[in-house]
Amino acid sequence: MVPKDRLPGDLKYRWGYPSAGRSGAFLKQYRMRSVFDMRSAFPDSVIVATGGIYDFRDAYDSFLAGATLVAGYTPYTFRGSAWRRS
Repeated sequence: MVPKDRLPGDLKYRWGYPSAGRSGAFLKQYRMRSVFDMRSAFPDSVIVATGGIYDFRDAYDSFLAGATLVAGYTPYTFRGSAWRRS
């Protein structure tokens, strides 16, 4: 998390939250561990994998770890719906 006062430029004055989140490929190891642990602990739950999902392989790996759904907000923002075929 990035504190609001460390956001660049005037964004810190327009940002409506106390901090900004982190995203990127480096989150994959955390996502995979979280999905696996959640599936182990709650086998009948719906698990949505998020964080560091940039291509088909990332999504597929999440499903193999136990995810029910994946959310790829950042790749969708930058590449549109074509990200799912990359």
